Amino acid sequence: MFRGLPFRRQTVNMMKKEQPCQLGSAAYSAIEHLLTENEVARILGVSVATIRRRRLFRQPPTFIKIGAAVRYHPKSVELLIQSSEQKVKER
Repeated sequence: MFRGLPFRRQTVNMMKKEQPCQLGSAAYSAIEHLLTENEVARILGVSVATIRRRRLFRQPPTFIKIGAAVRYHPKSVELLIQSSEQKVKER
């Protein structure tokens, strides 16, 4: 009767400890704080479809594509908000 791999091999593979991330602190903090399109839409008060449309037409905020994932730097979102600010003339 076949029972798969011997028990010892299975436990040895499961007991291997994962190595900690070897990225520098600057790279790790940059990756840690990237925003999803849902978060950007919530921050800007628009729909996710609007964020996707802006990305399609290459409008800000700038994005990062990692495989199929799309992420945004918080600084890009902040710059978009600042550039959209309207100046009001005083009378």
